[in-house]
Amino acid sequence: MADLDTFDFIITDQGDVILIIYARETEPHLRPVIRLNPTEHLIEFYRTDTEAMTLENVSDDVFKNLKDKDSLLVCEINPESNENPEEAEIIYAYEAEFAE
Repeated sequence: MADLDTFDFIITDQGDVILIIYARETEPHLRPVIRLNPTEHLIEFYRTDTEAMTLENVSDDVFKNLKDKDSLLVCEINPESNENPEEAEIIYAYEAEFAE
C-alpha cells in the first residue's frame, strides 16, 4: 500500500503548479484550503474540515510559480497505481484556494 503522506508537485510549461497526492477514502471538501509558508518551505493543505497535510521541504520554484495565483490544482491519484505513476488513475481533481 502506498504511503498516503507522499506528495509531489508538477510545474507545467505555462507555470501552473499541480499538487499530486494519493486519494483518500473520503471525498475532498467542496472548498479545500491551502496556506503557504515560503519562509519555512512548507504548505498546509486542508483537504476537509478534519483532514490536513503539512507539505514540507517545498521548493522555491513551487512558491515562485504560485506567487500570482489564488489557487492550486490538486490531483488525487489511485494509491494502488504507485508501481507505474505515469499511468496512475486520477480519482479527484480540484482547486484548493489560498487562505488569507
